[in-house]
Amino acid sequence: MFARRSYQARVLRENRLIKSLSTYILLLFAFLGVWIISMGGGIWGESAVWHQQWQHLMFDYLCHQIPGRSFWINGQPMAVCARCFGIYSGMFTGWLILPWLYGYLDISKRTALMGIGVAGGFNVLDVGINSFITTLQGAPLRWVLGVLLGISVIVILISKSNNRSYE
Repeated sequence: MFARRSYQARVLRENRLIKSLSTYILLLFAFLGVWIISMGGGIWGESAVWHQQWQHLMFDYLCHQIPGRSFWINGQPMAVCARCFGIYSGMFTGWLILPWLYGYLDISKRTALMGIGVAGGFNVLDVGINSFITTLQGAPLRWVLGVLLGISVIVILISKSNNRSYE
C-alpha cells in the first residue's frame, strides 16, 4: 500500500499541468464553458437570427460557421461547424477523463506528437477530399475527426517529457 501511495504521489508531482486541484477544476470549467457556448443559441431558446447571436459572434474568427456543415439544435445551427464542435468536445472529454488515466498510461511526448500528427492528417485529408467531392460524408464524420484532434491536444498537454527519468 505504501508503494502505491508513493507511486501516485510521484505521478502527481511529475504532471506539470495538474499540480493543483484548483488549476484542474478551473480548466475543466473553461473547457465546459467553451463546449456549451459552441452549441449556439438553439440550447438557449434564442429567437434572433442565428448569425446575429452572441455565440456565433464569439466564434466568428475561429470557425467558418457554414450552416450546412453544422449540427442543428431547435431549428438553429450551432455556433461552430461539426469539426470545431468535435475539437471542443474532445478537449473537454479528454481533460475530464485523461488525468485519471495518467498514472496508467505511459505516453511519451514523441508518441503524443505522432498521435496529433495522425489526427491532424486525417482532418487535412478530409478537408482536401471535401474540396473536390462535397457529398462524400457529413457532419458526424467531421465531428469524430474533430474529437480525435481535441483528445490529441489534451494527450500532448499531459504526456511525459522524453528528457526526464521516471524510476
